[in-house]
Amino acid sequence: MDNIIAVLRKMSDGVESIKINTVRTVLGELGKVLAISHVQNVPYWHIRDYYHTDSLHKVAQMWIDKNSKIGFTFQVSVKGVDGSFEKFLEHFFDRIVAENFKRARIRTNNPDRHILLERGLDHYVQVDDYLQFFRLIVISAEMKESEYDDNCKEWICKMDPVMQRMYDFDYNHGR
Repeated sequence: MDNIIAVLRKMSDGVESIKINTVRTVLGELGKVLAISHVQNVPYWHIRDYYHTDSLHKVAQMWIDKNSKIGFTFQVSVKGVDGSFEKFLEHFFDRIVAENFKRARIRTNNPDRHILLERGLDHYVQVDDYLQFFRLIVISAEMKESEYDDNCKEWICKMDPVMQRMYDFDYNHGR
């Protein structure tokens, strides 16, 4: 993990995306990652195969504290543990604007912005699967629910290309 933190600290300004793949050692170090200014200012980043339930509320809190820009996106796949969505709701219970089994929307300190949490759920990825997919996005407070993107396949496959093969297999076999 020290190597990852060292690389993140040495990045130059203007980085557009950060992808951290299959890093079990991030467990206790997410706070160190979030303290790095380049991570705080990157428009897109993800952690693939995370093994803890704290990433969603920690990233959202960082965005609230830093007044992050509309469009900032964080995606995470969580392996083997359930409860990330619930931990997020517990942490932000007093900021919840709307919630259902698939999404939660919270207020930030900026009245123009909200944060939307989405579960990657569809006919292929289910709520009780071993691998769960989540996306956080800073959105306009004016955004309507009808404007949400219901197709999670694209963002799941961006984060985890292996999933593309599974979707393709499903498509090619008539499911």
